[in-house]
Amino acid sequence: TITASTEMVKVQLVFGNSSPVDYELNRDVSLKNHVEHICSLFAVSQNKSMYTLLLEPSLLYLSDQNLLSSSFDIPHHSQLRLKLLPSYEADTVIDSLKLKDKKTIFELKVKLKDAIFATEFIRRGGFSIIVSLIQETSGNTLAYALSALDASMGYG
Repeated sequence: TITASTEMVKVQLVFGNSSPVDYELNRDVSLKNHVEHICSLFAVSQNKSMYTLLLEPSLLYLSDQNLLSSSFDIPHHSQLRLKLLPSYEADTVIDSLKLKDKKTIFELKVKLKDAIFATEFIRRGGFSIIVSLIQETSGNTLAYALSALDASMGYG
């Protein structure tokens, strides 16, 4: 049973490469309302329903259920990252990988530490794209692709 929490938690918000912003997270407010407000704070012009909040460094996504749950701890001064929902992020990463974007290939190993993202990435054919990159690249790009393949092996 979920019990309502009246707790206000002081957190720091980050988005992209922005500096952290102090924010009071009211645990009685829906995740959707928080995300919409936070998107406005960071002047996000995309559809706000494409975004969510990730508790770092634990890589746990906030939900209405865990916001209301007194057993889900959000320590004061935690960092929350505004980011694309894993399904949208996986689509974006796959599109960049198809273009052989070296920065995306380099960052993929880190992104694959997020199990929810990894599942969405593999579900959308990401594993075969990594294999194609391994076959078609060389040097550092090949090394990054091999690292991404190794990171993805636990989710297949």
